[in-house]
Amino acid sequence: EGNLSAHELLIRVGSPSNDGDGPPLDATPLAATATETAALDARAARVVAALGGGYAATPLDMAYSPTTADVAGPGTAVSVGARTDDPNTLRFSSFPYVATPEVLAQYGIDPASVDASTELLTAVELPLVLVGGGKGKINLAGPSASTQRADLPAFTSSPRTLVTEATLGRNGWVAGRAAWIVEADGALSDAQLSAARAAAAEVGFTIESRSSQDGLATARTSATLIGAALALAVIAIAVGLIRNEAVRDIRTLTATGAGARTRRALTASTAAALAVLGVVLGMGGAYVALLAVYKSDLHELLPVPVAQLVSLGVGLPVAATLAGWCLAGRTPQTFSRQALD
Repeated sequence: EGNLSAHELLIRVGSPSNDGDGPPLDATPLAATATETAALDARAARVVAALGGGYAATPLDMAYSPTTADVAGPGTAVSVGARTDDPNTLRFSSFPYVATPEVLAQYGIDPASVDASTELLTAVELPLVLVGGGKGKINLAGPSASTQRADLPAFTSSPRTLVTEATLGRNGWVAGRAAWIVEADGALSDAQLSAARAAAAEVGFTIESRSSQDGLATARTSATLIGAALALAVIAIAVGLIRNEAVRDIRTLTATGAGARTRRALTASTAAALAVLGVVLGMGGAYVALLAVYKSDLHELLPVPVAQLVSLGVGLPVAATLAGWCLAGRTPQTFSRQALD
């Protein structure tokens, strides 16, 4: 999960677009000559040098249309749209980088393995549509782009979708330098990131490093534990009330010879049933509400927090059962007799 791995650094030409997923706002790749591109590479090298350790940066180009009259998307950048369940809508997921020889070598992809008809190399398991100049209006009912699965990073800001150079030639698109990515052997330290950020500011670039996804994971786990504790407290209250109502029956069972094991089994099964009911109603109600809110953007619900759901779905009933078994079974100290009329 996340935008980048902890050992990746993305250097951008200029500032990212307002939505954080588009090309740099002040990038002018269509006007860039080979000399100007070399100058951009030299400025990026200064940022990489600030990291220390002799790292190397892989240049990343974006696909651009020479004309903007029929471009659907920010600026002149070619974008990739992911189809949704609604046939009348298209979700723009990313702006693909170009599958240059340098990028293919970076991720260990043999250029000979790329089919000549392939338009996109991708790690995304969704039907994709290329949107850009030369395509005219978006035809949502038209065919999806010709994709080929590749072992690319799954991080949202990494090159997880690449448009082939052959596709650029077929559509009259051009490649323009937009970013560089640095792959370190280990996690980049705060000092390295601070030095890179300062160097990038000096040359007019910006950098992107891993967001605090680990903090989000901790918050998610903490919320799961707190929710489980509250649920167990509610179950304990409910079981206590039920046992208080059934105290006469429990004493009767004890008087007729029922042992501690029987009393424990009754309490544990009651707690387990309440826990299962609570889990089903709680998770089911939560996801019904989420599906109603995000019905047009179901991708926002991904990835599914499987670990947390399993912890609640399985762990809560098990914990309730064990607690009910351990805390019950005490022999009543007194035996009540029902008054006779």
